[in-house]
Amino acid sequence: ASGWPTMEAKIAELKAEAAAWSLGSDHKLFGVLKEFSDSLATRTKTLQDSVDELSFDVGEAEVGLKNALNELLLLANTQFIENQVYDDDDGTG
Repeated sequence: ASGWPTMEAKIAELKAEAAAWSLGSDHKLFGVLKEFSDSLATRTKTLQDSVDELSFDVGEAEVGLKNALNELLLLANTQFIENQVYDDDDGTG
């Protein structure tokens, strides 16, 4: 965002030249638009990279959560089987 005050100053300068527009003014306008375009592309790429990283992190979290759920289900099933075996042993003894 540090480039914005300079961009605003350049745009203000171009507005001041509007009454006596020249080929040099066109060249300055092209430079301002190019700078804006490059800045926007860079910021968009940075945002896209951040979104991709977030998406990857969410996927990792989802896998971790599913693994934890599976471990809890396995533990519950194991305890259920152990309780059934102990109940059967108590009933026969």
